[in-house]
Amino acid sequence: WFVWSEAPGMAPSGRDFAAFTGLLSYLFGKGGKRPAAGHYSVEEKLTYWWLALCSLLLILSALLLWAPVLVSKYMPGIVMPSARVIHTLTGLLLVVTLLPWHLYHTLFRERNTSIFTGLLSEAEMRKNHALEYQEIMSADEELRQIQANLASGEATAVQTGGVREVS
Repeated sequence: WFVWSEAPGMAPSGRDFAAFTGLLSYLFGKGGKRPAAGHYSVEEKLTYWWLALCSLLLILSALLLWAPVLVSKYMPGIVMPSARVIHTLTGLLLVVTLLPWHLYHTLFRERNTSIFTGLLSEAEMRKNHALEYQEIMSADEELRQIQANLASGEATAVQTGGVREVS
């Protein structure tokens, strides 16, 4: 984030709320098309943050359950039973919601094998990450133009990280 001066990819943005409402409209048959996504879609961000929240709850409740005598000595009696319930329900929620959701979306709906190959086809990029695909294609076009200019001997100016280079 700091080296490239980029915003964190999974951080919620103002565009995500509009994408979420558009996704709900699309899923319930009220809207036309699925909202265009960048590197991460709103579904991927929701899955990530759901997992992060549940993981935090699991870790905090596990820390309380790890030292029951110490916790009971300094905290009210309701803390230990509450921690046990929170820990159990959070684990259950993860297994019941996240696992089927993730498996359905990646393996069955999309037939996405990028977990094994590390690659997405151009058609998958256009469909699921349209905004990032457009960025890649426009950068590719700019590079082709620069290469063509260099091959023809024309001088080109390239902006790289705040430094202007002329070749």
